[in-house]
This record gives sequence, structure tokens and C-alpha cells, in this order.
Amino acid sequence: MKHTLLLCGLLAGFSLAAAPELVMVGDAGNPGKKVYFHEVPNPYPRGGVAYPYRIGRSEVSNAEYAEFLNACAAESDPHRLFDERMKIVRSGGEGAWKYAPAQGREEDGVNFVSRVNAARYCNWLTTGDAAQGAYTIAEKPRENGRTFEAIVGYRDLTFPDAARVYVLPDMHEFFKAGWYDGDGKFRELNAETRSKPSRYGIVKHASGLREHMENKFYAGAPFVLGADDKATDAASLNTARLWQQPEYEGRETAGFRVAATAPLQIGDRLNRRNNFFFDDAEPAKLRIRSDAPAHKSVFRLELRDFANRPVWNKQVEPQLKPGVTELPIELPAADGYYELRVTPEDASFNGGSVVIPLAVMRDAADNGAEGNFGFTCHITRRERRYSFEEFDFDLLRRLGVSNVRVDVGYNDIGGSQSVLRRIRAAGLNPLAIITGSGVSDYDGLAKNRAGHPELVRKWAAHGIPADYAWYAEQVYNLISAHKDVVRDWEFGNEPTYWKVLPEDYAQMLKAGYKAAKLADPDCNVMAGDLNAIHAPVFRTGGAAFCDSIASHIYGFYVPMFWGIAGKMREMNGWKNAAGIPEKPVWLTEIGGCTYSSMHMIPVRTLDEVRRYQAIHQPKVMAGGLAFGAAKVIPYNFRDVPVDSLEEEFGMLDRYGRPKPGAASFRATAKLLGKAKFSGFVKGHSLKSGEIAGLAFRDAEGRDVVTLWRNDPYGYDQFKIPFFDMVRAPQPVALPAEGGSVELFNLSGGASKLDVKNGSVEIPVSEYPVFVRGRLKPELEPVSTAHAVPPLNLPRAKVKILPKQKTRACDLMSGTVPELAAGTAESVKVHVYNLKGEPLSGSLRLVPKSNWREWAWKVEPSVVKLDLPADGMGEAEFKIPVPRGAKPGQLFYLDAFFETEPGVEFQDTVVFRTETKKLKLADWITYAKGFKLASDADGARIRISWEKDRAPFASFYLRTPKLFAENAAGLETDVILPVRPDGAMIHAVNLLFMDRSGEIFQLKQNIAPPEKEWSLLRFDASGILRKGVIVHKGGDGKVDFPVRLLGFNFELKPGAAADGSILVREWERARPLTRWEPGAWTVYGEGYTLGKGKNESELVVSRMPGGRAYASLFSTRLPVVARDAASWPKNVEISFRPEKAAVHSVSFLVQDAKGETFQLKENIKPAEGETRLMRFDLTRIPQGRNLIVYGGNNDKKLDYPVKLLGFNFEFVKGDQPGTLVVNPPEFDKPAEESAGGGGAVAME
Repeated sequence: MKHTLLLCGLLAGFSLAAAPELVMVGDAGNPGKKVYFHEVPNPYPRGGVAYPYRIGRSEVSNAEYAEFLNACAAESDPHRLFDERMKIVRSGGEGAWKYAPAQGREEDGVNFVSRVNAARYCNWLTTGDAAQGAYTIAEKPRENGRTFEAIVGYRDLTFPDAARVYVLPDMHEFFKAGWYDGDGKFRELNAETRSKPSRYGIVKHASGLREHMENKFYAGAPFVLGADDKATDAASLNTARLWQQPEYEGRETAGFRVAATAPLQIGDRLNRRNNFFFDDAEPAKLRIRSDAPAHKSVFRLELRDFANRPVWNKQVEPQLKPGVTELPIELPAADGYYELRVTPEDASFNGGSVVIPLAVMRDAADNGAEGNFGFTCHITRRERRYSFEEFDFDLLRRLGVSNVRVDVGYNDIGGSQSVLRRIRAAGLNPLAIITGSGVSDYDGLAKNRAGHPELVRKWAAHGIPADYAWYAEQVYNLISAHKDVVRDWEFGNEPTYWKVLPEDYAQMLKAGYKAAKLADPDCNVMAGDLNAIHAPVFRTGGAAFCDSIASHIYGFYVPMFWGIAGKMREMNGWKNAAGIPEKPVWLTEIGGCTYSSMHMIPVRTLDEVRRYQAIHQPKVMAGGLAFGAAKVIPYNFRDVPVDSLEEEFGMLDRYGRPKPGAASFRATAKLLGKAKFSGFVKGHSLKSGEIAGLAFRDAEGRDVVTLWRNDPYGYDQFKIPFFDMVRAPQPVALPAEGGSVELFNLSGGASKLDVKNGSVEIPVSEYPVFVRGRLKPELEPVSTAHAVPPLNLPRAKVKILPKQKTRACDLMSGTVPELAAGTAESVKVHVYNLKGEPLSGSLRLVPKSNWREWAWKVEPSVVKLDLPADGMGEAEFKIPVPRGAKPGQLFYLDAFFETEPGVEFQDTVVFRTETKKLKLADWITYAKGFKLASDADGARIRISWEKDRAPFASFYLRTPKLFAENAAGLETDVILPVRPDGAMIHAVNLLFMDRSGEIFQLKQNIAPPEKEWSLLRFDASGILRKGVIVHKGGDGKVDFPVRLLGFNFELKPGAAADGSILVREWERARPLTRWEPGAWTVYGEGYTLGKGKNESELVVSRMPGGRAYASLFSTRLPVVARDAASWPKNVEISFRPEKAAVHSVSFLVQDAKGETFQLKENIKPAEGETRLMRFDLTRIPQGRNLIVYGGNNDKKLDYPVKLLGFNFEFVKGDQPGTLVVNPPEFDKPAEESAGGGGAVAME
């Protein structure tokens, strides 16, 4: 073990520290492997690492961590570096604590260390000071307002001066070190191979403890990776499962290992501004770290521009000292995006280069608060979740940003720390997106309407319908609090994808508009993204209730319906039709994503994505203005930590360094940030391979023309490699005056072009260019609006609400509700008043009868509605769907709203009767060796498996389904129909996820019969019971709302290789009957009765020497039947014997004359399995196969008949045992199986 003398900044003096043993990880530039996990449907390949590094051979041990505690927590421990639950013993007292590993646990991995304290340990190893090193740690508020310690930003491998920097490994470094085989592939570990050292010699990567990772995951959550000793599933053993864990918490199952820089390491930042250079006086310095003795080393340095053209290259051979050596880097004279490639002649780099992005931006581009462009910036998420860094508003201004679009919650009505106020104070314009929470689905609307009757009454006075009264209150409060700061309010992000009709978004917009104007008459009410739903919103009167319109266009500069030109022409045409041609359109999100591949642009590599993003940026910004947009706000400013497609949208990478798009955005903003569109240059084309030309006039009166050749990517030709797509420039001549004009390239670099004979010749390629000066381009008209007939709104509009939870844009095409035959189905209808005066009328719902049917009795037959001006009303009807309707049979359903005799407004839908479907697309399995397939025309799903499989099959919803908003919502049972075929199921689990991500598991040890359908029943409220252990850590308390995650099936090893499990749609049911406290007892020598783990279980315990049978009898003798008409058909009871096999079960009742009737069934003895007994009670009144004794002995039932209970006869034996019994249930459906379910752990 290597020992290093280190100084802890928390302790005055030196300490001999035991640094963990490190191994070298080479093979720089190895490929990665796709590892599908958690919520990322198409992740980046994992484990590809371009540089050499070192990593701990094992997890940090108790002995190693105790050294740290002795150095840094001897006098005091304000950061709780020590946890009493560790296998470390603390002795002494305050001011003189001493720490030592527990005897025999010295080499075990230390647990209960939080991620922030693991980072402190890395700092201490680096500098001797827990507060100095690769990590900055500070108290930071979260989005909920609570403050905890956090790692600020990301690990810093550039600026620490130490010869070796210790850090936490990221998931790529960890996966490579533990699983890469050195031959381009990754190992698959199992229970037998999990403990074998990796290719590089690390151990405990798939055992011991889960480990803290450097990087964060989806939505910025810290997590631990790897398997602890208890985990045996393939997903855990091979990093396909992660566990989110707050970074300020230590847990029993989690520890950490360290990584460290290689003997030679290249820093990735050239200054303290993340490689942005705004000032000539600021030098660029390359920092090279070495932990070897002083020596010379050769490096090739090359600077390339945005088009990958060399600017300069050189070979250097500096004298490297131990620690950090700085090399000055010559910056180019022209503004733009560049990449510095550093190639060491060091074998550990495998011939690879370190590529460092940088941006030179000396020329000012500040457009103030009223410019044309901006970004969506996740400021609160960045500062309180993603990286806890203070947001850099100065950088936004330097990039030419004017408008900052941010999410705003209803409770964001605060003071000086409000994000909106800080944006305004920075000299920028805040565009606030009002959340759609509570109005984006019908459940939320109903909940808020029912929960706030006082607001319904308050806002009814302003003509706002009950459904939107709560929302109006939130809008009024929010805008009132910011009317001196915020002008522009976007009403909901992408209502296109809300689970309501577009007509209901229009109604929300009306309510919001009225509330907003009461709060601030001068505010700009912006309709949320109407990219897809503008037509129904305008047809419901929404056009009059906004000052501007937001649209989100994720397409290219093409004329097709999904392109910028196509989308803007559509929107402009509908604005004209609605009589609002002058209302501005803001493109509040715009980008090139097709959502059809792993990457934002469906090309081969991230490098191609970033290069094309830079080409695309000026096109969407200039093209958006050309087709009528008032503002263009690309999405988004900085990458979010996702490791998949959603990470690619930013102009900055997740670490805050520039991407090529940052420079092209700035170049466009600098030239067009305050410009007005003049027209289309003659010859402008939207065809691939032809030239597009747009002319503008800037605020100083200068002409600015942007030109490019339309590239094939915009026309779905993505198979062409990026650099093959960019062809040689072609000259384009423009009329001009004066001696010269300025030419700006895509990246902002400027040069001069001479004017000759009244013309200037411009080289144009797929890279957009800008020309500024005294230009006289000839313009030509280009259509910017489709022809749409004028709208003539009726007085009212009627819509039958969908049964499906479907996106608003999809609901525009209509839906076919599916209703169950033989039931009274609920159907809701909305009526919208499209005029500015109250409207009253009668609403009826009428199924269209055909000649073979009687008229259907709909209840109520009619509903009277009084609609406020521009308001709406709702009615709910019950429809008796014919019992004999065949699956798939169609029926028409009409809704009529009559305002006066002969004046009706109508909506018609078709509904069909259908067996319930189980959509394959909604479900997924993460277990190794299992697969899902649709069966029986989509009515069920078949789970099958391969020979090499996990011991359980996971059957999870891709998107966990909202199940309960409070404890009352859990007072229900969940029924799952299953049919095993050779599966040998021995347990089935139901899993819920709460708001904080904790997973609760209900487990039944049950063996459903093979090749038969069984209805497995779970008590959902079991997750609230005492003693529940959660699957993913946390406080063990259920935080509502709770979502249904899915099911697990545990199989015995002998399950058939060609076996399967059929599953039908799960459903809710009334809770299973519970045992009445004190109402049952057990008779029989040697038997006792106790409680089970929940109210659905009683435990009969047999002592050694107990008699052959136990009688579980009622103490209250409830009446089973008062007469023959009420006699039940069957009774069912389930039980599970443990070490006490049962060979027969009897059911007993006693009639009014004291006569006892007994039904007895012999069964095959079995232990440890839940058994189900169903008694045919028709045998008793019929006198079939009975045992009768006592009373008047006439063998006839005399009513009323009372329940005695059950007898269980046991196989002889002297061993103690138990019998867990569930309550009896009368007259259950023949195929339904009983079974309790308590919550247990699934770690």
C-alpha cells in the first residue's frame, strides 16, 4: 500500500495518510457499449474513454477512510464526515476524536459516506485539504427551497496544481475499468464471475458496495452504480441499473472508489471562463500535469477553425516539472469557434488527441433587452439541481442574447432572488413560461375544481368557468407579483402535448387572459406553442384572448409542413383567417431535432451533430424572421446532464464550454439582433443545392444579407458524411456601393470584400455567410402565408370528451372511445360559448339506435347549462352500453346543445365495444434473457425467456402510471390476470414508486396453477404498513403521489426453457376482505392463533405434539344465509403452510336447529406454497357429499344458517410449524385467486 504525506486543511498539522492503491487504465479511445437503463430509451454508448487514467483497485476501505477522519475530523466534524453506522470506531472526545476501523473490517469498503464527503476525501488526497482540490463544495438551496451541501459545478482536472488529482470516477471510467475486455467488447458478469478482477485489475466493481459516480443523470440526479453484495440480478451486475441517491446522504449499501489523473494529463480549459475569450489581454494557457520527475516531452499542437481547417500547427517539447507546466497558446486574430488538438507522443494516449473547444469573441454583440433573439435557459434547474453554479448572465449578453425564456412555478412570486427579477436586473428581457400543472389533464382540472369551491365562487364573478377558477387565481397572483419586471408571459409549455382537447386549451387561455389583464393590463399574454393546435384553438375563439402566439418548430429551412417555411406559412394563414394578422409570433423553441434517431440530427457522431447544429442555427434565426417571426429563441442554452439525445440541444456543453453553435448564434445575433427583414433576395430558393438569400436592415441603417446553399440534410439525406455534404463555394454577385463590404463567416470571423463595378462577389457554400455594407440586392416576393378561408365562429361549440389520455395534437384527428359492454359508462361533454355574452341551453347525449334496438336510457336525459360569456360548461352522462354488443362493434353517439327551439349545436363520435387491450408499447422488461410480445390481437402480453436468464422477469410500465395522490387512493386492491405455462412461478411482486423515487414492493409467495388463468390480488395499502423497506433507498416513507411501476415474476430454476407467462390488463378492485379483529379463534390442543403481517392474514401455529387438526372458528357465528334465496354458491379460502403440510381442509356451518354441515376436500400435501381452496356450497342444500352431525340430525338446512369456520388436517409430525390463512370470500368469480400481500424489500 502506497503512503503519502498529506495535509488536511481542517487539521493544523501533518498526517500520514494511506492513499488507496491505483491501477492504470489504458486503451485510450476504446469503443463504448450501449447500456439501456432507467428512463433513457436510446443512450450514448457507455465505457468509451479517450484518455488514460487511474482508478482505485478497490473501494475505499474503512482503514483508509479512518485515516481521513483522523486528519480532518479530530477536533470537530461540522460536515458529518463520520457516521455512527460506519464500521469505524470513534473514541476520545470533542477536540480529540480518534478513529479506527472496527476489528476485522479494516479492508471492507466504507459505507454511509455521502457523495459530497467522498469528494472531500478526493480533495484531501489531492492537496491535504478537504476544501481544496478538484471539487468545490458549498451549501446550496434546492428547488424546494431546502438547503443542503452540494458539489458546485463539475470536477476540475485543469487548475489544481497537484501532480496527481483524485476524483470520483464517472460512469464511463467505472464501466470501462470493470467490464472492458481490451478487444473492443465488454464482459457480461454473473454470480460466478462477479468477483474476478477486471482486465485492469480492479475488484468489487460488481460486489461490495454500490459506488458514487462523478456524473449526474437524467434531470440532474446524483446516483450510485454497480452491485452490492446482496444484488444478484444481471442488470445490477452489469451497470444496467442505477440507484438515485441525494448527494448529501450516505447509505448502508453505498460506498465509493477514487479515480486519479494519469502520469501525464492534459487540462481541458485554457482560462477560467470555460474557454471563452472576450479580451485581447486574456491569455490562453495549456496546463499539462505530470507526476514524474522533471523531463522533456513532445506534443503536437494544432488549432483548427469551425470548418475543421488548420489555423496553425506546431510541435513543442517543453520541460515538464512535477505538477503543472503551463504552455502559452496563440489565439487567432479573427473571432470564431476553434478547437485545439493536443497530441502527446506518449504511449498511454494510444496515438489519440485531446480536443479542447474554445471561442474567441472580442467584437461586442450586446443587443440589450429588446433584441430579436434569446435562449431557453433552465436557470433554476441549473442553479439548484444540475450543477449548482451561479448562472452567468454576463455570458448571455456577450452572446447577443436579449430574451431569456425560463420555467416559472405558480409559487414563484418571491422577492429579490426571483429568477425573473435577476434576468431583468441583468439588462435582459424575461419570458416567463407559466406552468401547465393542474390544467394539462382532466384529472388535474377536476381535482382543483373540487378542492377550491371558494375560488370557483370568486372567479365566477369574472365570467371564468369552474374548471379554470383555480388556474385564474394562480395566474393573477403570479403576474401581480412581477408586473414591474415581466412583460411577456407564455401560457404553458407545449399544450400541443397536453392530455386535453385543444378546445380546452383555448378555454384555459381565455381564463388566463382575463386574470392576467386584471393583474397587469399591459402584459403580453402569449398563447403557448400553437404549432399544431392553432386551428381548433382559433375555432374556439382563442385568437381574441392572446396578444401574441408562441410556436415551436423542430425542423429545417424547408417548405414542407414540418419545416420553418412550411410551419410559418401555416400559422400566418390561420392568423389571417382568424382576423389577427398583426399579432406577433414568437418562435420560443426552435431547433433541428427529428426525434428519429439516437442523435438530435440523425447522423453518425456527436461531432457531426455539433457541426451541423452550427450550420442550422443562422438558418433558423434568419429564416424565422424572414417568415414573420417577431422573436426567435433557439432551444437551448446549455446541455442538460442526460447522456442521450436530450443532452445535445445546448450551445454550451454540460461543462459550460462552447460548442460550434454558440459562435454561429452569436454571429447571427451580432448582425441581425436588432435588424428588420427587408425581403427575399432575387433567386432565393428552398430547393436542395440551390441558394437561399435573405436581406435585412440593421439598427444603424446598414444592409445585411445572409446567404447559404441549401444542404441535403434538410431534405432527409443524412447518409452523407458531414464534410462530404459541404461542397466548394460558388460565387454569388450582389449589387453594392462603396469600396468594400464586410464578410462574416458562420462563426463570426470578419474580412473585407472589394466592390468592383457596383457589385460584390460572395463565396457561398453550405456554411451560411453574412455580408454587411451598402448593398442594393434585388428582391422578389415569396409567399409567407397559406390561403385559409376566413373563420366565422358560431355561438357555441360542443365536444364529447375523449376516454383516452391522448395528446391534444392527436385528439384533433378524433378518437374512438372504447366502452365496455353491459356497463353504464360515464361520458363527459363540454359546451363552449364563443361569444362575449352569456348563453343558456339544454344538453342531451343521444346514442343512435338502429332498427333492432330499443332506445337507450341515458341518465340524466337532459342537463341545463348556463354558460358565461366566452366561457364553458360541462355535463356528465351515464350510457347503458348493450350487454350483447360484440367486441369491436361501433355505435354513434351524438351530443346536442339546444339554445332555443330549432337552434342546436352538435358533436358526434363513434365508440366501440372492445375487450381491454394491453399495449405492448406501454410495457418493458429489464431482466436479462426475457422478452415481451403481443398476444391475442393485443389483449394480452406474453413474457418468454432464453436459456441464460435472470431468476425473475420484470414487467414494468415504460412510464410509471399515477396510482394514488394520497393514502385514501391506496385503499384498493390491484388484480393481475396471469396464465403461466411451464413458468414455475414461486412469487409475484407488485412495485410502486413514490414522488422521491423510492420503490415499494408487495410480494406474494404464490404458485399460480400452470396453464390456467388466475387473478392475483394485491392490497395496495400494504406499502403504508410498518416495517416496509424500500428498494432504492430513502426514508422509507411514502411520499405522494404514488405511481405504479410494474410487476416481477420470480421463477424457479426448473422453469421450462420454452415456457411463458401470459398477462392481461391489470385493474383496480375493491379491497380484499380482511380478518375482523377478535372475531376468530383456534381450537385444538397444541395450536395458537396470532396476527400475520397484515389484516388479511392470521397465523395458526402448531407446537410439537399438537393434535392432527386445527379448527379455525368464528367467535361471533355470523349468518351465512337467512333463507334459501340468499344461500351463497361458493366460498374460497387461501392458506400457506410452513413446515406443517396440510392434507385436507373442511368448511363448516351450523343451522338454526344446531345441526352441523361439513364439506371436506383432500389435497396433496405441500409446504411453503400458497394454496387455494374453493368449496361448492350448492352441495349443502342438495345434500351431496356431506358430513352432517349434531342438532336434530334431519340433514336438512333450517334457516338462518351461521358460519362455524374451517378445519385443517395436518400430516403427522413432531416439528413446529405455521399456517398463514387469508379471510374466506363468498361468491367470488370462478377464476379469481385470493392472496394477501405485505410490503417487503427488494434491494
